[in-house]
Amino acid sequence: MSTIGDLSLRTVLSKKKQPPISVLPCKLRFLKYPQPPRNTTESILSVFSGRQAWNSEAQQALDALKIKLGYRAVREVIKALSNVDVAVGFFHWAAQQQDFKHNTKTYSAIVRLVGESGNLKLMNSFVLQMHQEGCPVTPYFLADIMMVYGHHKMAKQAFQVFKEMSNAGLQPNQFVHNCLISILLRCGHFEGAQKVFDMMRTGNKCLPDAITYNMLIDKCGKSGDVLRAQQYCMEMRHKGVCPNEKSYASLLGSLGKSGKIEKACDVFNVIKSKGRLVNRVTYTELIKGLGRAGESMKALELFREMEESGCEMDVVVYNVVLDILVKQKMIGQAWKLFVNMQARQCAPNVVTYNTLIGGFCKEKRVDEAFRWYDKMKGDGITPDAHTYSILVGGLCKLGQIDAAYIFLTKRQSSSVLQENKLGTNDRIDKDADGRMIESIPVHNTMLNGLVKSERLEMACAHLQLMEKSGYVPDVFSFSVVIHGLGKAGKPNDALAMYQKMKKLGIKPNLVTFNTLIDLLGKAGMVFEVHELLQEMRSLGLKPDNITYTSLLPVADKDSHKPQKLNPSAIKLRFDHVLGMPNVNDI
Repeated sequence: MSTIGDLSLRTVLSKKKQPPISVLPCKLRFLKYPQPPRNTTESILSVFSGRQAWNSEAQQALDALKIKLGYRAVREVIKALSNVDVAVGFFHWAAQQQDFKHNTKTYSAIVRLVGESGNLKLMNSFVLQMHQEGCPVTPYFLADIMMVYGHHKMAKQAFQVFKEMSNAGLQPNQFVHNCLISILLRCGHFEGAQKVFDMMRTGNKCLPDAITYNMLIDKCGKSGDVLRAQQYCMEMRHKGVCPNEKSYASLLGSLGKSGKIEKACDVFNVIKSKGRLVNRVTYTELIKGLGRAGESMKALELFREMEESGCEMDVVVYNVVLDILVKQKMIGQAWKLFVNMQARQCAPNVVTYNTLIGGFCKEKRVDEAFRWYDKMKGDGITPDAHTYSILVGGLCKLGQIDAAYIFLTKRQSSSVLQENKLGTNDRIDKDADGRMIESIPVHNTMLNGLVKSERLEMACAHLQLMEKSGYVPDVFSFSVVIHGLGKAGKPNDALAMYQKMKKLGIKPNLVTFNTLIDLLGKAGMVFEVHELLQEMRSLGLKPDNITYTSLLPVADKDSHKPQKLNPSAIKLRFDHVLGMPNVNDI
């Protein structure tokens, strides 16, 4: 039996007969709970502005407002708050106000916020409190609990809540089924989502709707299962469920990603012939697919058709077309499109500028790229890690390693200054140990440039500096330095770098192992190669053709004859090496 904490769902649901769920249209149901005056919600939120904890001052400030609370106002305030302590304090304060008692919907809001923060124990206590106060448990309330579990990738627990609803006699509705399918898909359980979908379409009370089909079509598209995506679309029409813009956009995206661009064009033309659903989203997906397939001219023609049709344009479609132009080295046309974009009052974003900056760097016009970087900041757009990676990479490709290093160092210094000034830092994301990770791609670009320019001492020093500065290197950071040490004929240094990588808890990948096996094999370090093979197998990594080729000098180190074996022959010859019980078998 599923439980929420120590509380059985069956216990919660069996104490009181549940009232029937309203079947009124959504707009009519809302009439039962009129919208609160905006000044009520805003006044309450103004009390919490900048407040990091609930305290007596907050309570006194709320008391001074002398407002009459309503259910909607309480829900809106809780949903707007991100600080759990403040939200919980407000929830308890509201319960003490005259003529106000929490209902299922206000409990639902606090349960969702507290649960998604990770405090499942506190969430469970609110569920118990709600039960004790006699508030009815509805499918929507339980769907919120399911979404909390989904937020934490706890698909099994979400499914158990779903099962207990039926066991307790509370029929899951269409919304609940869709929530569960969404959770299962996000957690990677496609077959489980398919089973829930099958339950819906074989029953009579809760049939799939457009939202159900769209989720499945979108997932199939992202996974490259075009055939199944098409089958879902056909089934929609057969079952009388009208495909909407999301349905067709997902299908077009699926066909484009799988390279079936002719089929995508056919689908688009069918939609257009019906005189409906050809909108910004469907145009964008087909333009993107044409660009991916190398049909740049057709993509640009379709974009012009989109403009002439009067279809709404947004920054996403402009960015797609800019990317196509840049990849075709049509940087002048890209600049004109940028001007046209602004003339149409469509504000560029960081992706827009990154695309143009990247275009200039690819054409080795780094000075022009930096002018766009300055313009970007002047227009109030904050550069991101990708911006800096592009610029550092552009300088490195021109051989301007020192300039790239100075630029990166200045960037790091400015972020530290910003952190000291604002109490925050622009690197945002940190790992479980509090180490910064957002700018790692920038540093990896710098490391790659240093290694390619054969400045290995500087690369090793920079790797050490990253750790001291709070940046956690990743597998690429170490792999690129190990590769450089290998090319320089320094096997012992490369092996030491590998050991350091493991000590930091960074899991090596196949590229790391192949680089080391090749390097150590050529150096005749047979025992070390054996250890690497054992570690590789323990991590579940399967050797590829590069691995087998790298093992050739290990097995035939005494042979001076050139080896000319195809990958299959190499694999057959060295399978015993990968399965050896001891070093002497090599």
